[in-house]
Amino acid sequence: MPALNITEESLRRLAPPASGRAVFTDTKLKGFSVVVGKQSRSFYAQRDVRGKTHKVFLGRHPDINVPEARKAAEDVIHGMRRGEARYLERENPTLRHALDGYIAASSACEQHKTYVKRACEVRLKDWLEQPLRDLTRGMVRTKHSTLGKEGKTMANDTLRAFRTVYNYALAEYEKAVLPVCPTIALRGRWYTEANERNGAIRDLAEWKKAVGALENPTHRQIYLLCLLTGLRKTEACRLEWDRVLPDRIFIRENKANRPFYLPLLDEHRAVIKAMKGMHKQWVFPDRSNSGPTVDPRHEEVPGTMHSLRHTFASVGAEIGIPDDIIGRLLNHSSSKITSRYIAVDVEALREPMQKIVDELMKRLNAVTEASDEEEQQELPLAA
Repeated sequence: MPALNITEESLRRLAPPASGRAVFTDTKLKGFSVVVGKQSRSFYAQRDVRGKTHKVFLGRHPDINVPEARKAAEDVIHGMRRGEARYLERENPTLRHALDGYIAASSACEQHKTYVKRACEVRLKDWLEQPLRDLTRGMVRTKHSTLGKEGKTMANDTLRAFRTVYNYALAEYEKAVLPVCPTIALRGRWYTEANERNGAIRDLAEWKKAVGALENPTHRQIYLLCLLTGLRKTEACRLEWDRVLPDRIFIRENKANRPFYLPLLDEHRAVIKAMKGMHKQWVFPDRSNSGPTVDPRHEEVPGTMHSLRHTFASVGAEIGIPDDIIGRLLNHSSSKITSRYIAVDVEALREPMQKIVDELMKRLNAVTEASDEEEQQELPLAA
């Protein structure tokens, strides 16, 4: 970073950078710096404490002048020397501080927390050490556009993970006085085609043919179980044998973070039976047989893994299953307060589950006029 004797005069002479931001460190006070953007000049104080850099936002020029910023920097740096860095972090948290706090405090399932952590540490790693108040709407729009070139769904999910952490910080760090979450800049800019790809699959006969052509038999069975149960991808992939009971499936790890039993039908048993003997713990082991399958997605199969959940729900609605029953089969959290007092026995869900599976089987086995019945891929399902 270039050095500069930061004064009112030298600040006036600084030309805005052609793009991005330029950082100038003060030649007289170590740790004092000014960040120059196209339309702003912001003062910071920073110091390394026990191998970790702590950076504190002091204010923007001309809201605060150089002498005031220099005095504030001296006070902050002196405070850091006295061990007040943790307090100062709460005044001006970075994305890293907010992420660590969210992961520690959140009651969400481990799968969700792992995804949020990975999204921030991998795809937003250049933001991690920046104070949250420095992450602007323009930066959010640029990041969303850049990530969108790699994958529209991934871009949406990454910025939603960021929004989750930022909103946690809004509630947790009251003294930081953070502005509204900058993802508001994406209103009307989220990639809608990514959501459309997750929509319900209409031609299940075509889908069945594509799944039947997959070389990996484990992936074929995961696709089928997700379709016939409405399970989330991770819930199916991480299914363990001791959770497959004679008349039900116990889902231990789920997004709703609560115990969940699903009725086990003959059609489900046929799918699971095909995996018997593959691994002593995991129903759907990976190729190395060292753990569960992580990502069974295949681009040649219509829709996404989440599309199967939408398909299950849509078919249920089409044949007249009430929304609240579909929600319970999918283990959705209800917005109704009374739901917390209602315990639905798994047997009460067996009949609606059977009706949905029967309709799905009918559509899976449908043969269009343009197709030759002998060419249909046969999958290991009960008759």
